[in-house]
Amino acid sequence: MKKHNFNDHLTITQEKVLVWTTRCSGLVSVVGSIFIIRMILQTRYRRESARSRKPLKVRQRFMLWMSFFDILASISNSFSTAALPRIKETEDIQNIYGTIGNESTCIAQGFFLQLGIAVPMYNAALCLYYLFIIRYNINEIWLRGVFERIVHVIVITCALTTAIISVTLDLIHDTGLFCWLTEYPLNCRLEPDINCMNNYNHNIIFFFGVFPVCLSFLIVAVAMILVYLSIHNNYITMRKYSFGGEHSQGVINLLKEKKQAATQATLFVLAFILTWIMPLINIILITSYKPVPFSAALMQGFLMPLQGFWNAVIYARPSFVKLRKENPDRKLFWILKAIIFPTVES
Repeated sequence: MKKHNFNDHLTITQEKVLVWTTRCSGLVSVVGSIFIIRMILQTRYRRESARSRKPLKVRQRFMLWMSFFDILASISNSFSTAALPRIKETEDIQNIYGTIGNESTCIAQGFFLQLGIAVPMYNAALCLYYLFIIRYNINEIWLRGVFERIVHVIVITCALTTAIISVTLDLIHDTGLFCWLTEYPLNCRLEPDINCMNNYNHNIIFFFGVFPVCLSFLIVAVAMILVYLSIHNNYITMRKYSFGGEHSQGVINLLKEKKQAATQATLFVLAFILTWIMPLINIILITSYKPVPFSAALMQGFLMPLQGFWNAVIYARPSFVKLRKENPDRKLFWILKAIIFPTVES
């Protein structure tokens, strides 16, 4: 018998699969986020002199901060059950596979996982950026001065505040497969003879975890709908005022750029949905005191830590498409090398 009802229905083989899937996905995400940071910074500093270096675009700085927080959360995910406090085993109480930690490692893991709430919030901010650029034609200078500052203040303050409060109020404990917001002892509210020893309640997990992700999802959905409506209306207007089916090259290029930006935004949205849909479902199950099926836990363990990897693929996509078009005779390996190590002739 395991000590957690979150996973007491799992076999030892299933526990191993869950643990190692989460660890591998987390490490892949870390590599992806490091790759994004490297690409953005090398683009800026490859210029010959400091005077010729242009400031990073708002979307690039959003990606930098998103990648930074993703690295923290993904490393925490990679530790998986290794951060859980190890207890003395009996016939009725056993440690889950891979448990080697203590209270300090548990708190550290939960703290950095909570900081990861900044990732979906920056994703939402990125979609708002594309909305302002594509639909409302707001210039980069205004976005850099007002919009970006507001976003950084809200996102970083929210992530840091909720993480610090979680530690201060003793809300971070062993949930079964990782340490995050939960009652202590686990499931104490279901046992009338056991008193809960911390200040946890379901409202906390809602406002600290579910609400920021759901709000980000709502912002992403509304922003993308408005972006596509804008592009659709632009095409209708272009056809309406075209002469003999011909359009000026400037109009065609502008619409092409907007369409490419919309495609990028769509891909980031898909990565966002893939990453966060299963954690939301599993949180609902946990707060309802229902067991999380192995398949649902496995999908979360595989998909949730991978956002850094998906972001890296999406961020590198325009460069890949451009190099492939300019060098049709080059092999795939050469193109990938030119993207990862841009010192090669391209």
